[in-house]
Amino acid sequence: MSQIRRIFAKFDRNVAASLRGAERRGERLACRGRGCHWCCYDVSLISRWEVREMLSAFRRLSPEVQGRVRAQYERWMENHQDLLLGLSWDLDVQPNARLVERSAERDTPCMFLVDRACSVYDARPIPCRGHHSLDESQDLCGERNLGRAAVKCLDLSKLVLAAWARIGDALPPMGELHEMVAAYGGREGFGPAGGEPCAGS
Repeated sequence: MSQIRRIFAKFDRNVAASLRGAERRGERLACRGRGCHWCCYDVSLISRWEVREMLSAFRRLSPEVQGRVRAQYERWMENHQDLLLGLSWDLDVQPNARLVERSAERDTPCMFLVDRACSVYDARPIPCRGHHSLDESQDLCGERNLGRAAVKCLDLSKLVLAAWARIGDALPPMGELHEMVAAYGGREGFGPAGGEPCAGS
């Protein structure tokens, strides 16, 4: 198992323990597995190693699914490129919230969402692994994306930051991250089959 996969596994165990504790206190987890995908409209900062891990997983997808992911990337960029420069490291600021709302309004989720499921699920980054809702219904997450509701969840920020610290890579500004994704993909198809190695490989 690569270094980053070990970090993912430890983070998953810590999140699962936190959620079990919440359920013991009477909370109810709204997330219900495949098809529960509202968090895939959210905005997340991720490290360079996480980007490389996802793109490595992308290259192992079937040609048909790769084509769908590329098409969704192009559609997402066409719909939201004007908002990219306004993004911030602070995920509570307005430009980020507006991007989430527009993604929901125009039905442009994460490019890796295929048939309402993550096509690179095992390689999904730390923020995606921590998404959850403690509300009565997962449908409230859809309302949250449109700016109509708030979602109840645990504060997992310490777990997220600890995992990123273990990855040992500073978070890039969003512009740099966009350039990195574009260099791997866009119209040329997310880079050559060989690509760069994943962390710990």
